[in-house]
Amino acid sequence: MKKAIILLISIILSVNAFGQKFTLNELIKMNNMNWDDFDTYVTKKGYYYSANENSSSVQGGGKHMEYEYDGKICKGERYINKTQYADGVYLISFQTYDKNDYLSVKDQLKASGFKYISTHNLDESISKNAIEIVYYKGQLELDLISAQGKDYKTFYEISILNRVMQ
Repeated sequence: MKKAIILLISIILSVNAFGQKFTLNELIKMNNMNWDDFDTYVTKKGYYYSANENSSSVQGGGKHMEYEYDGKICKGERYINKTQYADGVYLISFQTYDKNDYLSVKDQLKASGFKYISTHNLDESISKNAIEIVYYKGQLELDLISAQGKDYKTFYEISILNRVMQ
């Protein structure tokens, strides 16, 4: 009986951990979603609404919604946000401390036809010890950022910009 309970708990925890992550195709799909569909999608994945900004508070004007994963496994270690700028540019960003999330998306982008463009250091005002790798595919720009937080713990950000007017 103990083995069955332990197995059941392991299955539940692994399903919960998988739900926190996003594939490249999911990120692209969410970038094109309307606000209601985005809210529903990330909430079903276990994320909780945490912030909303409108107009002048978003660079260039627009709308921004942010969600954090608040699960017991990795509380505060994953977040996703969606921004629609007034000029029609759409942005989706997923941040994680799990290098496997980062490497998985990196493998997927190469297989999906994204082309490497450049690598450069980010301004220290954004994050100390940060590097950005830029890829393009059609009208999509994908930025992979590796950085150290204030606690010197490495985090990864995967951002997709869609520059097509929707």
